[in-house]
Amino acid sequence: MDQPSAAPFLSVVIPVFNEVSLLEGVVQRLRGELPAVADSYEIVLSENGSTDGSRELADAIASRWPQVRVIHAPVADYGLALKRGLEAARGCYVFHCAADLADLGFLRAALERIGTNDAVLGSKYIGPGTDTRPWFRRAAGRIYAGMLRILLRLPVVDTHGIKLFRRDAIAPHIAACRFGGAMFDTELILGISQAGLRLTEIPIAAGEIRPSRKSTLTVAFKSLWDLSRLAAARRRFRSGPRTRTARRG
Repeated sequence: MDQPSAAPFLSVVIPVFNEVSLLEGVVQRLRGELPAVADSYEIVLSENGSTDGSRELADAIASRWPQVRVIHAPVADYGLALKRGLEAARGCYVFHCAADLADLGFLRAALERIGTNDAVLGSKYIGPGTDTRPWFRRAAGRIYAGMLRILLRLPVVDTHGIKLFRRDAIAPHIAACRFGGAMFDTELILGISQAGLRLTEIPIAAGEIRPSRKSTLTVAFKSLWDLSRLAAARRRFRSGPRTRTARRG
């Protein structure tokens, strides 16, 4: 199916860092399954600083399939890659997922709920979702989810999963994000929440397709440090002059 010239119904944004073993397979699967979900779509591969051939592979995939677009960043930064991918997306709705978690079951359920929401988040920590990751990663995730509520007073418990957005609603909040790395997701969801936009979570299954690239302890300490910095930065922002943001409803 050729990509129409008009803006597509759905954009799928995938940050890509050293994904040479997964990338072609996930794009092939999406191209095979997405037509049953969306009348028109695009896949945006946001490659950032890969050293394993992912950059060249992404370009080769895009040269074969008109639904695929590639953008590149010279440094390995997940947050920067996701921000640039979301900004490049042209769809009415934007589905963000990792290369190892392109869950179209979630996408179908999220599309059913996006009509009354601006963002639908996949959560590993609510409902009957199945989390089969190692116990220490599950424990670290739940501690982080608790800190989100304590430090940021977020109404959701999982900011680091797959998501579906209404693009026009979240665009200003993407541009306002200043944190890179893994903290980008949390800053974006915090901005959306503080602006009074509508969020909901639905349960998802979580498993470990490949070992984590960093130790859980290292990630945990850095995440808590960055979370405290984000909380302090948001308090400073909110204490200054600002205009009232009306809730969409």
